[in-house]
Amino acid sequence: MKSLYSSELATSPETLSANSPFFVVFKLTINSADLDALKNYVSLLIKEGRNSKDQLVALARYCRFAKKNDYFVYRARFIEELTGYLKRGAIWYEQEITPEVLELVKGNQEIQNGVRHGDKIYVSKIPFAPKQYLTEKDPVMKRYHACHCQLVRTAIRDGKPKISPVFCYGSGGYEKLPYDVIFDEPVKIELLESALKGDMRCRFAIIIPEGKMK
Repeated sequence: MKSLYSSELATSPETLSANSPFFVVFKLTINSADLDALKNYVSLLIKEGRNSKDQLVALARYCRFAKKNDYFVYRARFIEELTGYLKRGAIWYEQEITPEVLELVKGNQEIQNGVRHGDKIYVSKIPFAPKQYLTEKDPVMKRYHACHCQLVRTAIRDGKPKISPVFCYGSGGYEKLPYDVIFDEPVKIELLESALKGDMRCRFAIIIPEGKMK
């Protein structure tokens, strides 16, 4: 039975010690997990500083089981998390959080979350180097600072090699994972904007599956 919490991006249970609190939750399955276990798992992820995508997946699983829309409460938690990094002067993964970066995130609900219009949920990626992105005047370097993929970033900066924008669907797969969980089936995704295509941001549309909207 596949673990309730497992994903290609999440920590593998094989890497956990028997004394780790994560070992316990990874032993749960879809049939045996309950909402309290999911809540505890999310709390552990935050306490242990696990990556945001693990948190998203766990919250998405919680919402599917609870049949609630509380998934989007994650945004408030994310803003709170970034505010803490700003106050401590700490690095959030590779990103330096400044007051301007925090305002960028606050001002765009698509970042690290999503906004629904009709049968689509629109999501935008936070720039890889948001501080530099916000101050950069050169369009090429602004796209360079927006992109998260090292291969594509180099291609943008150097003008070579030529890479098809289709390559950006790899990033789209990363963005759609929580929605695969929420809707309990693989969702389709559209690439709307990308730094590789010449845009100043990376933006996707998640297609809500038929029968999943009220």
